[in-house]
Amino acid sequence: MKNLKKLLGLMAISGIAFGFASNVNAQVTTVASASACSSSTYEAYVKFDQGYKCYSTLKDAVDGMDEGGTITLVKDVTVQANGQITFSNDIVLNLNGKTLTLKNGSGSATPLKVTDSELTIKNGKITVDSGTHGSLLEVAATSDDATITIAKDIKFDGANQDASHAIFTVSSATENVEINVAGKWSNLQGELVDCSTAGNETINLNAEIEGAIGLIGIDAGDSVVNVTGGSYTSDTGNTFKLQSGTLNITGGTILAKADDAIYVDGTTSNGANNVLKISGNPTITSKSGYSVYFKNDVHDGSYDISGGTFTSSGKKAALSINDPEFLEEFSNIITGGKFTNGVVEDTEVGDVTYTAAEATKALVKGETTEKDGVVTVGKTDTTTTDPGTTDEPGKGDETTDKNPQTYDGIMSYVTLAISSLGALGFATKKVLF
Repeated sequence: MKNLKKLLGLMAISGIAFGFASNVNAQVTTVASASACSSSTYEAYVKFDQGYKCYSTLKDAVDGMDEGGTITLVKDVTVQANGQITFSNDIVLNLNGKTLTLKNGSGSATPLKVTDSELTIKNGKITVDSGTHGSLLEVAATSDDATITIAKDIKFDGANQDASHAIFTVSSATENVEINVAGKWSNLQGELVDCSTAGNETINLNAEIEGAIGLIGIDAGDSVVNVTGGSYTSDTGNTFKLQSGTLNITGGTILAKADDAIYVDGTTSNGANNVLKISGNPTITSKSGYSVYFKNDVHDGSYDISGGTFTSSGKKAALSINDPEFLEEFSNIITGGKFTNGVVEDTEVGDVTYTAAEATKALVKGETTEKDGVVTVGKTDTTTTDPGTTDEPGKGDETTDKNPQTYDGIMSYVTLAISSLGALGFATKKVLF
């Protein structure tokens, strides 16, 4: 499909440099150096084989790209929803240290839209003014996959976000949608991604995100959220709310200041699609609830906890279950991790109440040890995920505490010893390892 788009783009070129569409309304100038694209006249430029093209607006630059490429800002830019910019080719948007402000009004349009293509935004700051609509970046994958990547050198300020709408919204996903989020996100007033409308979304998180309310709501059965590193803090509400879909956590720090950190709810029509997997060494903490709370009807889902550190508020155990059938349906779903004040609270199943010890025995597979109020299940995993050393969101660098002695280091001592023996006149033999 993308080859077809490239072919159509080439057919549209007439009398201008390779790779740029003809747009008689755009103010565009070809120059020899990027410095000639003055910020007093232009908003962005594009480099090509013969030099640079300066564009009066960012929209002109995007519309002028037939084959994709890199667009670089030369000044701070504001994009209004009524002047929506649609990315339909694979583009890297280099903010070049500048600020991109996304401003919405009362209509349904978003300032930015990605359709059947890939958009990467890097190297700068994004601020928002959501107006009364809210969502700022729409993704649609109707005839080809669509991917958005926010790089780790992006700083996002969501102080003026509309609390009732997410930053990203997926309007259609006939094909696959992938949203990769890194960088530093502060002052979010609403959710980061709306996963309730389309499905077929994969959201990869390796970022620092802090918001006033819950950050991620997973409400569509085909949605997958992968958390591999970073930090996620919600001032109110659940940091992650799983109602239909998959939440896979392998690293990072998750904190809820005024609610449960991870809230699993099976009461929705698609609650049977819930999949929760926690492994590696994430830290999951609630200051006013439970680290993980299982609500009604979660027994139809799938759960696997093999690592992590779990801490609930006060003297609460790490997990709480509010489903009469949960313990009857599940056993041995916890094979690793550290649980402050115990693994699970006393649990009621119908008219029967299981003590914390009985519930723990039902849920845990393997040995448990207790020290200073912390229950450890299984062996401690020494592998950690570093969220800050990769340019690819959702993928951290693994480090271990293995012995630093190496084969090369040992061989240097062997070589020295053999050389010394030779100098003393001893016969030497080849040593094999």
